[in-house]
Amino acid sequence: MGDFLYICFMEETVKDTCLYMHTRKSDGRIIYIGIGCEKRPYDKTNRGRFWKNMIKSHNGFDVVILKSDMTWNEACDLEIKMIAFYGRIKPSKDNPNYGCLVNMTDGGDGTKGYNHSEESKQKRRERMTGENNPQFGRTGEKSASYGVSINDIWIDRYGVEVADEKRKEVNQKISEKVSGENHPMFGKKCEWLVERNRSEKIRQINKERMTGEGNPMFGRTGENHHNYGKTGEDNARSRKVICIETNKIYSCIKDAAEDNGVNLSTLRGYLRGNRPNKTTLIYL
Repeated sequence: MGDFLYICFMEETVKDTCLYMHTRKSDGRIIYIGIGCEKRPYDKTNRGRFWKNMIKSHNGFDVVILKSDMTWNEACDLEIKMIAFYGRIKPSKDNPNYGCLVNMTDGGDGTKGYNHSEESKQKRRERMTGENNPQFGRTGEKSASYGVSINDIWIDRYGVEVADEKRKEVNQKISEKVSGENHPMFGKKCEWLVERNRSEKIRQINKERMTGEGNPMFGRTGENHHNYGKTGEDNARSRKVICIETNKIYSCIKDAAEDNGVNLSTLRGYLRGNRPNKTTLIYL
């Protein structure tokens, strides 16, 4: 009951409704009288098949705003009078006047701000779910909107100049909505960015600590190096190698190369993965 009273109040007091006329682009003939918000006159959706066929046959339509800033009830009364004056191509019993309009009713119908019941919503949901939906399976190139941007839709609906203004208006609203304190990340620190900066600082500290005389290997070259003159298993950097066919283990790659008759550099390339391994040897 509360919703109904609210709707009635809105219909009688809020002046945001306009009365408009559609004319054929080919010859300027009047074909439709309607009411709605300021966007409705330019909207091609939720139109009857009769209207769509007429528009398609005459290369589109032009919009004429007859009167604006009316309440819903005022607009309904005026719409009924205008439709009765011009007449419909398919007249009704109540208004048998034959005319030029493709309107399917005598006007004044519809309810502004109507809220559907949960039962009605559920029925519509079931009727439009899965394969019952006319858009079911129409994805990618099969979709009617494939490759069409919102700007293309606006240009088609409102014209280039109006579409450009609307795009600027939308961009401005988005900018205001996510700028400064309105931004969801305002005043917050991004954890991954903090972690990355922390890691960079640590790397820089380690770099400075390990550079020059701070490096424990500083000046330890030639005979001063702890691995100088050590080869094979005596070298601290040597790695064990195993033959997966015989399970024989070699203490270093040099012994494995000599035992299997393979060049040392070639075998090193095999085991490092630099080239396809043609042996049965792998690092242990």
